[in-house]
Amino acid sequence: MPAAPPPLARPHALALATTLALGACPLPTPPDLGASTALAPIAVGPTLVLPEPDGAHLLALDLADGRLVASRRLPLSGPPSLLGAVPSAPVVAALSSTHRTLDLLAVDGSEHRTLHLGAPFEGLALSPDGTHAIAYHPPGTAHAVFHNDNEIALVDLSAPADLAVTRKTLPALGGAPLSVHISPPAGARRYAFVLSAEHVAITALDAPQRAERSVPLVSLTTGGNRTPTGVVFAVDPPSSTLWAIVSTREASSVYALAVRRFPGAAPDAPDFDVALTQLAGITPGGAATLVARADTLYTLTTSPSAGTVTLTDLATATGRTLALTPGLDRIHLFSGPDLTPLALVWSSAHGTTFHVVDLDRLASGANKAFETRTSHHAFTELLPIPATSAFIALHPSDDEGVSVIDAATSRITGFGKTGRVVSLALSEPLGRLFLLTAHAGDAFIVSVDLATLHPEVALAPEGADAFAVLPEAATLAAFADRQGGLVTLWPALAAADDTTLVLSAFLLDGLFQR
Repeated sequence: MPAAPPPLARPHALALATTLALGACPLPTPPDLGASTALAPIAVGPTLVLPEPDGAHLLALDLADGRLVASRRLPLSGPPSLLGAVPSAPVVAALSSTHRTLDLLAVDGSEHRTLHLGAPFEGLALSPDGTHAIAYHPPGTAHAVFHNDNEIALVDLSAPADLAVTRKTLPALGGAPLSVHISPPAGARRYAFVLSAEHVAITALDAPQRAERSVPLVSLTTGGNRTPTGVVFAVDPPSSTLWAIVSTREASSVYALAVRRFPGAAPDAPDFDVALTQLAGITPGGAATLVARADTLYTLTTSPSAGTVTLTDLATATGRTLALTPGLDRIHLFSGPDLTPLALVWSSAHGTTFHVVDLDRLASGANKAFETRTSHHAFTELLPIPATSAFIALHPSDDEGVSVIDAATSRITGFGKTGRVVSLALSEPLGRLFLLTAHAGDAFIVSVDLATLHPEVALAPEGADAFAVLPEAATLAAFADRQGGLVTLWPALAAADDTTLVLSAFLLDGLFQR
């Protein structure tokens, strides 16, 4: 019998890592790369990588200040179904469902490794440190006639090719995973959280031969199964305890999972334990996240029907509640000018009002723990601009889709007829907010100087479906998904109609015929 796990220590000196906000917003990049039907270009340092029309190669375009400096052709083992940039390395991961492979290609052409996965996976999750990947079958996307929905492949990206891949079947899933998340390091270990209908399966990435642990999500108060929708992680370094808050589709059930290693397990048995607690203070549609404050870990939850926000000490299960306004279903955490931990809460359904909550004051029970701000126009999303009190507001409008709201002063900066926001990217190195917008049948790149909030607009001459920012190359790149593809480049700090460079597929092909 394995030794019983030691009791969980009170969390302190917590390192917080968010992989998916539980009140999830539509625009930020998800933690795992689902199956893709249109392979948009990806940025890898100063290099733009995109698939070639023949499906047998990738194009690597080295850029600088909106211009093409050099280009290379990177051979693939099979036509790609998904591309991802490996974090912390100038490497592209190219997943091929038809050839059941994962290619790892250095963008300078110096290295190419092919890992054989043995199954037609179409989804991929990459760890933040670029050491591990997980291939899986996203729900409803697999094109293969015969495949095992419950199967995943754990990939050690630093191991030799013949030892890198471990395929596992997770019986508890009962179908394709809804999403896959890789935890931050807890001690020397990362865990994979595989979310499926009614379960969370947890497996150790450094010990793929060991069995996983499956946590059934059942309401501890009313019964009935729950379907997970997202997870937020935090780590207690001294005890190497990993904490995860798992939200569910039903939202009235949110769970705190504590994962901790223990010695003495059999070679093929899991050498970690999972303790589960159901959190209170949630009503359907609510949001939840983790808050690390001083030496204590809290959960912050909203109850839309009651219009309340609750801060709960995970170790003691005691908390404090603020009554605000009904409908609250979104949370963003940020720091004030003096590093005070703050939370932004609002309703995505009918938001013209948002609240800035001082979490120190709320935890201590002090008065005036929040301030309320309003906007002239309803917004569906607020995204914080780091190191400021300002937020990017996205509006449900095909004309004026974006503005900037300063939470400290209530000042609102609009940008006129920006059109519908298709996607956005905020670049701290360049000090800019970049938007891809659509208006009256045209596509535009909007560059906003964060210091002055002055916008500059450039027309994408032949349209655009996606775009990428390359801070190291001071370049913007847009991609039009059409036969052969089309790439449009601008200098990132001087994006205008007269600085545009358009590269068609015919021109790109010509680069390799010289």
